[in-house]
Amino acid sequence: MIPEIPGSLNLRHPTACQALLDVAARTGATVVRGVSGVTVTPGAAPTVTYAIDGDTAELRASLVVGADGRNSTVRKQVGIMPERQPPMSYIAGLLLDGLDGVPTDHDVVVGEGDRFFLLFHQGEARARAYICSGLSGQHEFAGPQATERFLAACAVSTYPWAEQVTA
Repeated sequence: MIPEIPGSLNLRHPTACQALLDVAARTGATVVRGVSGVTVTPGAAPTVTYAIDGDTAELRASLVVGADGRNSTVRKQVGIMPERQPPMSYIAGLLLDGLDGVPTDHDVVVGEGDRFFLLFHQGEARARAYICSGLSGQHEFAGPQATERFLAACAVSTYPWAEQVTA
């Protein structure tokens, strides 16, 4: 997609988040992790109060980033709530190691039956595999033997290296 850049860019979510956090800290942001009891007072000069290691602290800020998901306490406190929609599909994923011999020059998107199989390479014979199904797959990969059922679902007939992935 980008000249002189072979393949796709697949960053693990924790790696991408850490890179953004590092840049923020280097450019003057106050970065605090491991806090509890976060209270945000929105407005033109927002404040954030939080507890860390038994102490309470307060920060004044021009921008507050509460990067703890769609149901974040920061989002709730400032009135940004996710839209509630009925689920349209279910996605189950697994980080796989030991994928020696599986080509890494292409990611994989395969539609077979009523589901998609996705494989995103992470380097060093590691990849993230996902099975995307409709509403019928809601509980398919939950409970005992979930991993075995997931790996069996990775055996898509049109992917030549499915056997290596399922092993």
